[in-house]
Amino acid sequence: MELDDLRRQLFQWIEELQPDFIVRKFHKTKKKAPSLHEMLEDRELTKAIQLYVHRLLDKMLRLIAQHQLPLTLEVDRRVLVKDFTLQIMPHPLTPELFFAKKPDSVSYRLRLSENGQPWPITGRDVVAFTNLPTGWVAADYQLYRLEHINGFLVKPFRQREEVTIPAASVNTYFRNFILKIVNKVDIEADGFEVVQNDTLQYGLLQPVQHLFSSEWRLSLSMVYAGDGKFGWKEQRNVRTTMEIQGEDVRIIQVKRDQAQEAALLEKLLNFPLSLPEGESQFQLDTPLQHEYALVEWLSEHRTALEVAGFQVELPLIGDKELSIAPWKLDMEMDTSSDWFDLKGIVTVGSFQFPFLSLTKYIREQNPFYPLPDGTWFLIPEEWMTRYRQLADFGQKEGDKLRITKSQYTLLEALNLPQPTDLEAVDTPAYMPSSLLKAQLRPYQLEGVRWLAKLHHQQLGGCLADDMGLGKTLQTIAILLYAKEQKAARREAAHAAAPVVSQGIQLGLFAPQGDEDFLQPLNALIILPASLMFNWESEVKKFVPSLTVYAHFGPKRHQDIRLLSRFDVIITTYQTAQRDVKILDKMEFEYIVLDESQQIKNRESKVFKAINSLNARHKISLSGTPIENSLSDLWSQMQFINDGLLGNFNFFRKEFILPIEKARDEDKKEELRKLVTPYLLRRTKEEVAKDLPPLSTQVVFTEMTPEQRKVYEREKSAARNYLLGTTSMPTTPPTACSSCKPLPNCANWSTTLYS
Repeated sequence: MELDDLRRQLFQWIEELQPDFIVRKFHKTKKKAPSLHEMLEDRELTKAIQLYVHRLLDKMLRLIAQHQLPLTLEVDRRVLVKDFTLQIMPHPLTPELFFAKKPDSVSYRLRLSENGQPWPITGRDVVAFTNLPTGWVAADYQLYRLEHINGFLVKPFRQREEVTIPAASVNTYFRNFILKIVNKVDIEADGFEVVQNDTLQYGLLQPVQHLFSSEWRLSLSMVYAGDGKFGWKEQRNVRTTMEIQGEDVRIIQVKRDQAQEAALLEKLLNFPLSLPEGESQFQLDTPLQHEYALVEWLSEHRTALEVAGFQVELPLIGDKELSIAPWKLDMEMDTSSDWFDLKGIVTVGSFQFPFLSLTKYIREQNPFYPLPDGTWFLIPEEWMTRYRQLADFGQKEGDKLRITKSQYTLLEALNLPQPTDLEAVDTPAYMPSSLLKAQLRPYQLEGVRWLAKLHHQQLGGCLADDMGLGKTLQTIAILLYAKEQKAARREAAHAAAPVVSQGIQLGLFAPQGDEDFLQPLNALIILPASLMFNWESEVKKFVPSLTVYAHFGPKRHQDIRLLSRFDVIITTYQTAQRDVKILDKMEFEYIVLDESQQIKNRESKVFKAINSLNARHKISLSGTPIENSLSDLWSQMQFINDGLLGNFNFFRKEFILPIEKARDEDKKEELRKLVTPYLLRRTKEEVAKDLPPLSTQVVFTEMTPEQRKVYEREKSAARNYLLGTTSMPTTPPTACSSCKPLPNCANWSTTLYS
């Protein structure tokens, strides 16, 4: 039978109560784990384990009681289970304490009542299950919940009705056992001094977590002088408590003041809190956006609540006491040419620590950060979301967090000014050079402007337009632009340099601008061998001012002094891999990969060789940047902007598995946001208005005599085959005696063999 959520939760808790699980939970070191018996020899550790066990048992028993599930006590296989099932009683046992002071002792009695009727303890076989936070006991195969007191306080009264406390031990006994519950239960005392008061001191707000929905709410109690405390909806109007001052024990009788309480309640309702119908605990007006929204709200409004007359008890999650001190984050950024250093200081109350300390917790989605005073800072849900990618991608550098320049989109979450060199480049400033012998279509002009923006940001890009949209021309245009920019930089440097000599220089024979333009661009284009001669002819056709060299074949240059003389070097993937030691010595202005899916295998030698080459700018061209899986995208992005997507193991864990296996739309959007600035793709449908119309030209020509002879021969052979007088030739003739081989012959008709 398949378990429902209720029983699945119970079995999970049962598993968490097993000795092996408890040992793993409380044994934090890497040393060999001791047995549970050995761990219990440590007094402090024993307290922690007992607290854990009692809290878990309490949660189980509450769930069992709520759903009236069957529960047995000390049953074995030789009996019928139904005969040992506990009856879960609907009403809790309410305690009353009685003290009588005598000359040399104090007598102490505990009385329990069930729904207003006495419930005697003496003579019953009472079994105490839990001590904290709620007492659960069983008697006569009936299960009861105790109000306000723990189960172990019942033990002394199973054999006797009264406990005598020697005078010398009264203060110690009261401090250790009675003071913890004295303000929660009714007390009758004889022989003690009685003090009465009705002064309301403050409202106590206690964050409590709903047992089954895990939703946090606020419980309100009215606290009076003398430590008298009443639930705000409690029917009781008088409470008797006890106070110990030195050796004296006094009885404090507190009477409620309804007018003071009503005024305090009105102040609370001025906050954005509401009270669900029929309930006594408050909740936020707005629906909870996440599990700990109420706890965060308390941190933000704690001061205002205290001014209004309330004190807030620290929330307790498991064994973690949460701090609700005000918090803030101050973040600043240092910019370098290749990365950004982020330094953040987190302030929580009187404590300060670097934001870097939180990144491990944010990565692991663990919102609890330990503070020096033993409390825990609840990392705001907004931080867990906003800084998640920053924590994932950032690298520790001292007390700072470093991200690469290409990951600048991560800075958007910080609300910091964008770095100057990454502000949007005024792309309309780019206009095609007069040296470009081509007319760029609007979408091509847009593509070159996009590449120019990346050029100024010193970032790489992947131009992924459909085949036939002119990726080659756009790339050639940006190479010419880069050549002109390089010349302009040199000219500016010359103008700023002091004149040291009026001697003979190149400038005497040519204008300085021309001299600068003569400096080679040093761009490397790597492509499949089949595209090599097409690229060479396109560069010469569209930008004849650029010198181009095809680095290919056995006679290719092996001297970088020769290679450095050219604006554009064109080579194949295989040649680049073989000559990597030579090319690695050069500082290229641009490296361009055409059909860049050739490097999709990150383990291949060609990928490793090309990624070892140095260039100020990188471009990849591919109509299909993702052919098989997202790993193809990682390879391309790693080439154009090293480190953009982290190392491959990180990328696989954070993106490939969630997206390809789990169809995680949020992760898909995160990835899209990271790569969008560096990926430009247009389809033919998108730019159809900018494409020239299709044209068809039909040319008729007479066949030569030799062609006519071959045609008639083949036509006769086909006719005879159709008439069944002969068999059809299995292969067509390969050439015509009067012209080119048949596949290239304009007069050859293939209809005979279709």
